Amino acid sequence: MEEEIFPHPAVRRVLTEKFIESRLHTDHDTLGEKWIEIERGYIGYHSQSYYIVIDPKTRTMLRHTEFNDSFKSDPQSFADWLEGK
Repeated sequence: MEEEIFPHPAVRRVLTEKFIESRLHTDHDTLGEKWIEIERGYIGYHSQSYYIVIDPKTRTMLRHTEFNDSFKSDPQSFADWLEGK
């Protein structure tokens, strides 16, 4: 996803213009468990390749999704998801 979809022009534009990217690498040696707990706090469980849009002012989750194969075949669908369309 990061190598194939994020660089797509439509996705890159949305990420660059409207988002501050943050990544929780749950396989990190020393911080993995902390990131897993943050993820569980938002979505209730731990999952790899999960995307969450959080309002930076209220810290509330606006939308979330797991990796979807349609994003690979249609990167615009991920850009639309990012924008809440």
